[in-house]
Amino acid sequence: MNASGADLDFVKKEILFFMDKIFQFSFAYLGAILATLASVKFDVLKSISELFSVSAGYMFSALVMSVNFVYLVIASSCQFAVQKRGYFILRRAAPGIELARWEEFLRGKQLGYSTVSWNVDNLFGVVTYLLVLAFSAILCVFGWRQACGSYRAILTMLAFFHLIPVWSLYQLFRLNVDCVAEIQRHALQSESLTEEE
Repeated sequence: MNASGADLDFVKKEILFFMDKIFQFSFAYLGAILATLASVKFDVLKSISELFSVSAGYMFSALVMSVNFVYLVIASSCQFAVQKRGYFILRRAAPGIELARWEEFLRGKQLGYSTVSWNVDNLFGVVTYLLVLAFSAILCVFGWRQACGSYRAILTMLAFFHLIPVWSLYQLFRLNVDCVAEIQRHALQSESLTEEE
């Protein structure tokens, strides 16, 4: 069943909503990281660490890993939601609908651009996610060396929690592959219709 452009207006609104959330959560993430860094400068983190009888390095690692985890889960989930709605448009839009042509344009190869250069905006997001994951891994090792017993278990648990956004990013990659396959299917249909005429 093919939908008209008017039938897909709700999808456009949802895409805008989730894109806006990604933007908002990115600023919230930066704010949380800056607040954590400020707590180090003003010895707030040291006071909290003494309260729990752990080193400030461990507490910093655990806090930033927690913030990283929350950011990665929310950002990758919103990114998946945007991509899923794009896939819906590709699957449901009537041929020639502007929204479907836009999705095809976004994911198709363009003359003069390699796949990497055409998708630099998407790759920027992936690189950002990978850097946040790498930072969490470094913090886990750093915190592990400064903790013992149950505090090491907490860091290990936080590290395993990071597998959730990794899985989500993998699903995002899989969905993108499906979107590209759908575009190729559209192109084959258009070619066969042109040949019939």
